[in-house]
Amino acid sequence: ECQGTAMVLDNDCTPLQRSWCLFELLQTRYVAPKYKSGYEGLLLCTVTGVLQWGNADVDTVVRLAEKVGETRLENAQASRIEDKIMIDECVVETVAGGFPEVNKFVHESIKK
Repeated sequence: ECQGTAMVLDNDCTPLQRSWCLFELLQTRYVAPKYKSGYEGLLLCTVTGVLQWGNADVDTVVRLAEKVGETRLENAQASRIEDKIMIDECVVETVAGGFPEVNKFVHESIKK
């Protein structure tokens, strides 16, 4: 049984630039917790460790924090425009506060 979502981040935070990864964030934050007890939520993973567990190296954490601070999920892209439109609409329909609220969730996740 799924206990959370592991998002593997490179130095450019590439997953945060992909619409389908945004869709996974929506599932993690706004859908799955309603149906699963003990759900851990979003774990941000790097080659040096998991950020929330405190075992990623400091340089990586600082670099990712800067990159995440610049990231706006409404700018995420998909190879098919129809997918981007569907996911963007899902954000607007699912999340009170829309993209600013989802951006805030990601920013707060990296601070934990």
